[in-house]
Amino acid sequence: MSELQRRYSPDEVRTILGRALKVENHDGSVSLEELRATARELGIHPDAIDHAVAEHDAAALLAAARMEFRGLRRQRLARAVATWAAGAVGLGALDLLQGGALEWAPLPVCLWGMLVLFRMARTVFMTTEDEEVGAHKMLLERTRRQEKLLAARRD
Repeated sequence: MSELQRRYSPDEVRTILGRALKVENHDGSVSLEELRATARELGIHPDAIDHAVAEHDAAALLAAARMEFRGLRRQRLARAVATWAAGAVGLGALDLLQGGALEWAPLPVCLWGMLVLFRMARTVFMTTEDEEVGAHKMLLERTRRQEKLLAARRD
């Protein structure tokens, strides 16, 4: 088989093009127009490139939203732990001031602590499905807010 007849797999094409960009000391970034031109030379319809770019951008947006969602979950957990700790100290101090001993404060502090532990478990043992659902909800809410702002500006 001659070199001109050899066919390359998609992985091989990615690897070869990546190496060629490195050989030319190219930073690897390509504009959408350059991508379309390359695709045209390969016989790929421009609509297919636009579709692939849209899928790529959506996947990147979702990945960023998942990371943001994880971060927000951790922030909420830290706030819940800090609030619980401050509340526990306050309730304990109030109980001590009233009777000189811890009589009633341990019960609400323990119950509240159990709720914080449940939140901690949901944060630490978060599944990819939880992340996905949370990220989608976050993106939907963000889109609704942006649409609402645009509608308010139009009025």
